[in-house]
Amino acid sequence: MGLLVFFFISFIAFFQSTLSGGGAALLLLPILGMVLGSQMIAPVMTIGTSITGFSRLFLFWKHIDWALVRWYAIPSSIAASIGSYCLLLADAKWLQLIIGIFLITSILQFIDKGAMGKKAEPATETNKKEKTVGLTLFIIIGMVVAFLSGLIGGVGPLMNVVYIKYGLDKEKLIGTRTANEVLIHFVKLIVYFTIGDFPFVVIFTGFIIGISGIFGSILGKKLLLKMSSVWFLRMVLMTMLLSGILMIWQALENF
Repeated sequence: MGLLVFFFISFIAFFQSTLSGGGAALLLLPILGMVLGSQMIAPVMTIGTSITGFSRLFLFWKHIDWALVRWYAIPSSIAASIGSYCLLLADAKWLQLIIGIFLITSILQFIDKGAMGKKAEPATETNKKEKTVGLTLFIIIGMVVAFLSGLIGGVGPLMNVVYIKYGLDKEKLIGTRTANEVLIHFVKLIVYFTIGDFPFVVIFTGFIIGISGIFGSILGKKLLLKMSSVWFLRMVLMTMLLSGILMIWQALENF
C-alpha cells in the first residue's frame, strides 16, 4: 500500500512539473528525506528524473532548441559534476535557504510588469522583443544552477525564469530543458555512485519515481498542448512560489 501511495505522489509531482516546467523534485524532497534520509535524496531523485527525462525527450523531441542544447549541455555537465563531488563535503542548508528566497523574489519581476494579466505571455520566436537573456549569460547562469543541482540534488524551477527570458515558450521550454538536463543527470549519477556507497533501496526508489514520472509526463503533455501561454506562465510562477517555500522550510528544519 505504501508503495502505491508513493507511486501516486510521484505521478502527481511529475504531472504538475510537466505543466509548469519543473518542481517535481522539491515536491518529493520532504517524503524522501523522512523515508531515506537527506544524504540519499540527491541520487534517488537523479535516477528518477533521468528515467523520466528520456521519456520527455521522446514526447517533446520536435520542440527542442538544439542550438541551445549544443552550447549549454557540456559546460553545465562539468559544473554539475563538480557540484556532485562537493555533495559529501558541503553543508547545503544555507544554499537551500538562499535559493528558496531567490525563487520567491524572482516572481516579483513578472508581477510588476503585469505578467499575470491577460495580455502577458512568455517570449516566443515571433516575439523577439521579450528575449532579454542572451546565449552567453544563459550559459553562465545555467552552469551555476547545474552546480547547485549537483550539490543539493534539485533546485526546482530555478532556471525557468532564464528559459522564459531567453525566449522559449511552453513546449520549447519543457523540451529544451529536458534535453539539457538529461546529460547533466547522467554525469551526476556517475559521480554519485563513484564517490558514494548507496544501498539497493536508493536504486529501487529511483526507478519507482522514474516510472511514475513517465505516466505523469504523458498526461501532463496532453493538457499542456491545450494550455495558453498565459496560464503556463502562471503555473511556472505558482510552482516557483511553492518550491521556494518548501526549500526555505526544509533549510530551517535542518538548522
